[in-house]
Amino acid sequence: IQRPSASSKLPNMAVTPTTPLIASPSRGTAVAASKKRYDACDEPSSAIIDIENDISDDESSTPITPSDNDTTMTTTSQQILNLAVPALISLAIDPLMTIADTAFVGRYSAPNDPYPLAGLGSAAALLVFSFYVFNFLATATAPLVANRRAAKDEVGARLVGGQALSLAMVLGTALMMVLLVYRHPLLQVMGTSVTGPEADLYAQQFLVVRALAAPAVLLCSASNGIMRGYLDTKTPTLILLGSNAVNLILDIVLVANLGMGPQGAGIATTVAEWVAALCFLGVLSGKLPSADGNNNRSEEFSDNRENRSGEVLLAVTPVLDL
Repeated sequence: IQRPSASSKLPNMAVTPTTPLIASPSRGTAVAASKKRYDACDEPSSAIIDIENDISDDESSTPITPSDNDTTMTTTSQQILNLAVPALISLAIDPLMTIADTAFVGRYSAPNDPYPLAGLGSAAALLVFSFYVFNFLATATAPLVANRRAAKDEVGARLVGGQALSLAMVLGTALMMVLLVYRHPLLQVMGTSVTGPEADLYAQQFLVVRALAAPAVLLCSASNGIMRGYLDTKTPTLILLGSNAVNLILDIVLVANLGMGPQGAGIATTVAEWVAALCFLGVLSGKLPSADGNNNRSEEFSDNRENRSGEVLLAVTPVLDL
């Protein structure tokens, strides 16, 4: 290894002058400012207290108003209650017809004669199950109608309502035929063959009359779903209250006074169901006013009709378009 000689030249390198650390005037200014801030920390905090008092005074002078979010939540909660309470009442009213029939038949039957009540109990359980199977007419129609209305498609909402009513009439007629044609094996499944021929006779009398109300029951279910889609739960409640009043009056006349037993109870319930169905169709077709005047209030839909009191009528016409 050969060391470079003293006479050899090193390669050219850039030499930068070094800057002093303390001697810079800007550095001295920064140190002085830091010292002033340090000295300010030893002063009393009266200035800070005054600032806090000023802030508190400003806050106390500013009025506190409820926010828009609180108002919106209150309005939404009120709307939910306005819809839920009538719907809950209508659900509680729905089984009252069967309860009234059972109570009148059991109370006004001949002494020591359990067959009318046994026959009515078997037939009523079969009918309740048969009608409950088609409850989807209400639960499926309501969101479909509400969907169309949310999209500002009032014509589409009316079309969905008409299709639901048409489907209810077709399914109700089919159910009526099935109950009438196959009443003997259906009642045997329910146990009337075990309770005796007398109970089977009473069950058939009640079932034949109540089967005639199958289209009316399904029409009521579909109409209820349509009105829920229009955010109207008060009208179905009032109609169901009225139909239960009709059933109660007819039970008093036919069962308590005339002694017609299960057949009289079946007639009372069938008439009440058809009265309710006709009332629903009257409201939906615009012939009768609804209990809630806020439904179907769409400025874009010019076909709405109002009665003299200003209540908007739904005007849904059944259309056979399945």
